[in-house]
Amino acid sequence: MNALDLLQLQKKTFQIRNIPSLSDRISRLSRLEQLLKENTNEIIQAIELDFRGRGYEVTYISDILSVILHIRYIKSKLRKWITPFKRPSDFPFNLTGAQSYIVYEPLGVVGIISAFNSPVSTTFTGTADAFAAGNSVIIKPSDLVPSFSDLIKRLLDQYFAKEEIGIIEGGVEETLQFASLPFDHLMFTGSSETAKQIASLASKNLTPLLLELGGKTPVIILDDNDLEALSEKIVKARLLNAGQICLSPDYILAPRFQIPSLVEHLIKSAEKIESSGRYIPTSIISKKHFDRIQSLIEEARFHAKQVIESNSSLNKNQSEFFIPFTLVIEPSKNLRISNEEIFGPVLPIIPYDTIEEIINTINEGKKPLAVYIFGNHKKNINAIINRTSSGGVCVNDFFLQAGQMNLPVGGVGSSGYGRFRGDKSGFITFSNAKSVFKQGFLKKITTALIPPMSKDLWGIIKFYGG
Repeated sequence: MNALDLLQLQKKTFQIRNIPSLSDRISRLSRLEQLLKENTNEIIQAIELDFRGRGYEVTYISDILSVILHIRYIKSKLRKWITPFKRPSDFPFNLTGAQSYIVYEPLGVVGIISAFNSPVSTTFTGTADAFAAGNSVIIKPSDLVPSFSDLIKRLLDQYFAKEEIGIIEGGVEETLQFASLPFDHLMFTGSSETAKQIASLASKNLTPLLLELGGKTPVIILDDNDLEALSEKIVKARLLNAGQICLSPDYILAPRFQIPSLVEHLIKSAEKIESSGRYIPTSIISKKHFDRIQSLIEEARFHAKQVIESNSSLNKNQSEFFIPFTLVIEPSKNLRISNEEIFGPVLPIIPYDTIEEIINTINEGKKPLAVYIFGNHKKNINAIINRTSSGGVCVNDFFLQAGQMNLPVGGVGSSGYGRFRGDKSGFITFSNAKSVFKQGFLKKITTALIPPMSKDLWGIIKFYGG
């Protein structure tokens, strides 16, 4: 079944069956959780095959477990979410028996274009939100993870009817065709450049979008840190999935006088981690992506103060798409590595002398998906939070702003728009907030308020309006 036929099937089914009940939604969410739990090993093996190497822990913690926990949270809150939300009526209607409330009704069919880097999370987090809101879903996984895509297609047939959720496979052409279909909502996770094409195609149908993108996410190191302890955290965060995470730190802003010590600690931490028996490196997903990152590094060798790679024994016996942890010290502003999202285990380090320089550096660029701040000086931390714009901020840690069940996830500007996951944000995104007003005792006299009206009533209204 092609994408258009599948969309028409789901739209027709939605029109006939209308709004799914609470039990229907819970059933879909439970079956999705069951799919992930009962097939965890098979899913991880498929993703490892697509990456030609990726650790079990990486896929389970960052990709599978986060979705399972999200589903459980939704199920615990869903009864409350779908209950009509009472709102106060304005004077004088509040004194005459009028009722005002909001009904969250499903939009219909939601399309989800997911990414290669976290294929489970980028496919099924949005799916869970859409199911909660009562929608059916059609997913389009990345063509860079064909083993995962084939497995999910088989599993969806086992756990769901096509009227509930379907899958379309294929490459770039199929993705663009998918985006051109008249979905009731479309979610895309990927690069900003591809997002422009997706948005252009979706606009022809006035399809609302949720764009989960990325960008240049800074790590701000204030001058009151234990650099040795912090360096291990930074390296582990950047090496996670070989830096192929939209929320991964993309560059460091550090006090100028601390850079020599910081570089030393970062490289030592990287070599220790990469040489440990527990570390299983992740390959760059494809030759195209590998060559792009290598070209960023090679350009920087000629236009940065220094380029330093970790020198662990691991680097000598890796697949052809392995890139060691790499630091680029003081790259010039016009370099590609200073302007493009790297999406690999490479970290530029940019010196600063004042807090104003930090704020100006961030504000001169495009708005990032996240900002990470490390330090204890509350005044400086609050200045950065309040005077820069980003999708989210995490202080003294990585990623956890996107892992809180009560905080929404999303970007701003070129890092995306729309919110999902945290609290009921995804439920609201994939719902129509329908306003309902039920008139009270005044229903017999409000006809007189519609022009033309009497001079006396007109005088009263003008007086009331000031």
